[in-house]
Amino acid sequence: MNDLIALIPVFALLLLIFAFAFFAVRHDRKLAKIWETVAEGEFARAEYSHYYYSRRSGAMVHTTSHYRVDLTTIHFTGGLAIVARGHHELPYPVGTPIRIRRNKLGDFQIEKI
Repeated sequence: MNDLIALIPVFALLLLIFAFAFFAVRHDRKLAKIWETVAEGEFARAEYSHYYYSRRSGAMVHTTSHYRVDLTTIHFTGGLAIVARGHHELPYPVGTPIRIRRNKLGDFQIEKI
């Protein structure tokens, strides 16, 4: 019986961790569903580029991680340009009306109107 009583704090801690993970995932899913329109217009061209950055981490053992971030710059006929993270293929001809939307997590969605 005393063995079971000693396990109660462990089970409480596990329950707390699972509850936190559940609410964090639920919050991310909620943010992923909220889309806002960034720009609308006629497609002119797309440019693809990337940049590199490094990040040091570790308290006792310092490690350096190198990252590459792909970027897509979408130009409109009116002179507006939007930079989106990631490599987005845009098979649209010049003059096609498109809409760029972004959710609260920073994901972009490019669609033909």
